[in-house]
Amino acid sequence: MIFRIQPCILQPATCTLINMLSKSIKKHKNHISFHTPAHSGVLNNEDITELIFSDNLLNPQGVILKSEKRISEIYGAENSVYITGGGTTAVHIALYTVRDKTVLIAGNCHKSAFSAVRLYGIKAFYVKDLDNINKALEETGATVLFLTSPDYFGNLAFSESADFLLRGSLTVIVDESHGAHFAFSSLLPDSAVSYADIAVHSAHKTLPVLTGGAMLHFKDKFAPAVHNALNEIHSTSPQYPVMLSLERASEDFYKNGEKYYLKIKTALDKFGKNLEGLKDFEILKTDDFSRLVIKCKNAKETAKYLEEKGIFAEAVYRDLIVFIVTPFNFKHLGKVFKIIKNSKPIQNSEFRIQNEGIIKDFGSLSEEVKRLDLSACRAEFEAKDISDSIGRVAINEIGLYPPGVPFIFGGDIITKETADFIHENKDNLFGLCFNKIFVVK
Repeated sequence: MIFRIQPCILQPATCTLINMLSKSIKKHKNHISFHTPAHSGVLNNEDITELIFSDNLLNPQGVILKSEKRISEIYGAENSVYITGGGTTAVHIALYTVRDKTVLIAGNCHKSAFSAVRLYGIKAFYVKDLDNINKALEETGATVLFLTSPDYFGNLAFSESADFLLRGSLTVIVDESHGAHFAFSSLLPDSAVSYADIAVHSAHKTLPVLTGGAMLHFKDKFAPAVHNALNEIHSTSPQYPVMLSLERASEDFYKNGEKYYLKIKTALDKFGKNLEGLKDFEILKTDDFSRLVIKCKNAKETAKYLEEKGIFAEAVYRDLIVFIVTPFNFKHLGKVFKIIKNSKPIQNSEFRIQNEGIIKDFGSLSEEVKRLDLSACRAEFEAKDISDSIGRVAINEIGLYPPGVPFIFGGDIITKETADFIHENKDNLFGLCFNKIFVVK
């Protein structure tokens, strides 16, 4: 039995990869495969490898190159490349590209940025407060600024008129993982591609793309360095079904995005008016209206009740429930409202962020500018029980997931306060291994 990946909505004539595969499947339908993948098309006949007709992602000269050029046109980028290893791989490639520069990481960023700094030996600083960017740039002498916008909750980190963007000598990298859809509707914020030197899109987060589908957009002057980084970091086994889904989604939303998001906004406006009548529920205002964030007293219990009724939210974070609203699920918002309306508060939640106010008080986050410590990751390390890690130096980041933002960095000393916090919330953290912490030996 052959399992085929269904087109998200249509197969536009301009889809170079899709047309190549469609023609090649017909032309070579009786070919005998003695190459990878070993399933020989039985699982999915779109899952192919680098053949005479399918090009090579790491050295594109044919259909992949044409497809990527089309993506650049769609997003208004000077260059674009497909990434099939997710936004994390794209972030690593972006930072590897500038590894010989001094980098300032600002605001709440995904843990992948910090792991890239360690792995590639990048001289980097971190500032949590976005209002201190200019001061931090002066203090550190950083020539690269790494930002995340929008954040996990659909809010932009800064405006396109931010003065640091006017620094001609500054390279700006924007992790716009959650904003790949911005380019397709005038109702949404402008895409970072229009002003960033390098922009990351984790497309599968907001577009109908297979998991792992991402894109990296960049200016011409970074092309050699990006392609070098792509060859160093990206898997030599790229997934063709993922690339096909990136192409399909981009073409479809380029042509139909305005229509799609007008329908989504209309549905969300109606949902918001209905929710206004419910006590203890509030929709938070976001820059990206398609990122629905509901604040309620019993967020975990409400989300669990929704799951029991077959509705799964993107995430629960403290008193917030996060929904990613797309052209494929907005029609179910009425059902979501009815379930929320009928939900009953459950006391004694099985999940809550213990001592949640403590996060902002952690030492490493209270410093205006922090030099990211690379020595810890180069030292011998061991895994210790949480209680035995007090006074020891962490070798990697630890934080709440979602949204994947660290509150402990590699090189930080684990205090009793932080150890207690980790123990109380260990089931909702990244950076642990079987509830143990990696520390310098």
